[in-house]
Amino acid sequence: MRAVLLLLASLLLMSAEPSILAQPVAETPIVASSAVAESPLAPVKTDSPRDTIRSFMRAMERHVQAVMARDRMAEAWLDDAVRCLDLSGASAVGREATGREAARYLKEVIDRSITIDYEKVPATTDLERWRLRGTEIAIHQVDSGDRKGEFLFTPDTVARAKTFFVKVQALPLLPGTLGGGFHTPWQEQMVPDSLKQDFLGIAYWQWLLITSLIFVGLVMRQLVRILGFVVRQVTKRTSVSWDDELVEAMIGPVTHLGTTGIWFASLHLLGISGSAYTVIAFLIKGAFFINLAYLAYKLADFIGNQMERRVQERHKDINQGLLALLKQTLKILALVFWTSSRETGFWKKFYSWVPALLLCYFIPGIYNSIGLIDGNASKLY
Repeated sequence: MRAVLLLLASLLLMSAEPSILAQPVAETPIVASSAVAESPLAPVKTDSPRDTIRSFMRAMERHVQAVMARDRMAEAWLDDAVRCLDLSGASAVGREATGREAARYLKEVIDRSITIDYEKVPATTDLERWRLRGTEIAIHQVDSGDRKGEFLFTPDTVARAKTFFVKVQALPLLPGTLGGGFHTPWQEQMVPDSLKQDFLGIAYWQWLLITSLIFVGLVMRQLVRILGFVVRQVTKRTSVSWDDELVEAMIGPVTHLGTTGIWFASLHLLGISGSAYTVIAFLIKGAFFINLAYLAYKLADFIGNQMERRVQERHKDINQGLLALLKQTLKILALVFWTSSRETGFWKKFYSWVPALLLCYFIPGIYNSIGLIDGNASKLY
């Protein structure tokens, strides 16, 4: 009987289709996992109110998780969240800091007061404005500019983010939420409550700190002047004169740079935000970079004087007016090169339309056009 069963089994196997016997075991394609993974270059979706608020919440959650894990991607996730904000109402000076601060405050507000049901957030694109129920947090469709058609948190929401946070700060975080990674500044933790009251949007302790920094800056100015005096006395003992001229050229700009440099480096200590920070940062940064340009101008003047002296020693019959024009041209070109190196602000936009090399050719050409020099007679060209 056993022999009969074995014979029947053999016949069945022989009669089976070869494709069935040879059919390989199914394998998961290698590309499947990478297709599911999100690309690091994937754009922040802001095509509808639902996309915007989902993108914002997801980016902020990843930011907080990365901060806790000390991951270097933390700043990148925060920047993705800022992409969901309409910063058109913020000043160009400090706009990045304003956006990051507003993103943290908004996430803290939402996680303390609202549980978002994304299915109830509109996914349509025919809305001009949508507001989160029970709040003044709103999303609108941008109607102009590079981001026209996108849905972003309104400028009013961005401007009032800190006000919203102050109202809900005493509430605990809702279960399962992480907050926005906001921590009370260490400066506020060290000052008494009596100094936390504000005047013109700035707390009393911040006014005291501003006064102290002004005093420190003025002290630094005097220290730089004393150091300059010492260096000047040393250079007077040398047999050459160029070092004396170099010290004289640098002492004024370096003195001012020492003062504004202290203020510029201490901005983060103030703990000021909003429009007050924008104004103070604009004034300090403006003074710092003006002094930096002044230093470049004085150095160009020093180099021009040295070149003039060398030329006069070798060519005593050279046109003195031409030498003066060359000195002025050198100063102007130094200013052109410095302003063209700016990566933000007005000069960045200016040089996107007017190439710096064009100015280097154009400015000396003006001298010939207005009759300051005669290109044929001077043989400059």
